[in-house]
Amino acid sequence: MNIGLYAEMEDIDTMKMNDSALSIFLAMAQEESSAKSENIKFGIRARMRSGKTIFNHSQFFGLHQRSRWGANSCS
Repeated sequence: MNIGLYAEMEDIDTMKMNDSALSIFLAMAQEESSAKSENIKFGIRARMRSGKTIFNHSQFFGLHQRSRWGANSCS
C-alpha cells in the first residue's frame, strides 16, 4: 500500500527503513510501554499498602462539581 509513518520524536520514517530495523524499533517501543505500565502499577500498589491511595473525587464517574452559577466547571 506504500503508506508511511513519520515519528517526529524518534526521527523515524517507515518509508526509508528496512523491515528488520523497523521491527527492532517496534519491539523496543513495546518493551518501554510495558515497563512504564509495570512501574505505574507498582507505584499504585505501594501507595495502597502504605494507606496513601489516590482517589479522584472531583470528577467521579465523569461528573463535575457545579460552580456557584450552576454551570459545570471543568477545573
